[in-house]
Amino acid sequence: MQPNIFCPVPEEQRPLEEFRQLCDSWFFSWTIDKKKYLYKFLFSAFLLNLPISVLVESGSWELKHNITKFAISSFVYSWILPLLSLIRLLLGWNYIYRRLISEKIEYEESGWYDGQIWDKPVEWREREFLIAQHEVKPLILIISRYLVIIIGIIIIGLLICLGL
Repeated sequence: MQPNIFCPVPEEQRPLEEFRQLCDSWFFSWTIDKKKYLYKFLFSAFLLNLPISVLVESGSWELKHNITKFAISSFVYSWILPLLSLIRLLLGWNYIYRRLISEKIEYEESGWYDGQIWDKPVEWREREFLIAQHEVKPLILIISRYLVIIIGIIIIGLLICLGL
């Protein structure tokens, strides 16, 4: 930020600072580094959820006697944790994206219900727009793609289970 521009917005509420905080956070950094880390994260979440899903599914009398339906439903329900993780990632990055491309900054000065609005200087808008378009938007597209794939897996699995 340029020192000669007066900005009444607290440092931690500025969109560029919020972007940096999100990049530094453990959960959101999975999407920034490389795609392979996101693959590993989603697959690890799936594997972590698989034994829990098998345990829960084994309590069903109907599924105990239909091993195919048991395996498919356990596989499908194991994708719930990765699905929820992707939804959280998408919500966080969408929030930052909207803050970065906005021409105004909404902020709180001291606490509850005292919201203020400040117009960004042109230099800030240009820089934040470039960051939004070239760093955040590709992440949103990647997350959306994975979200569609996992939702597709879940829907296909549920349709197969209902057909058996």
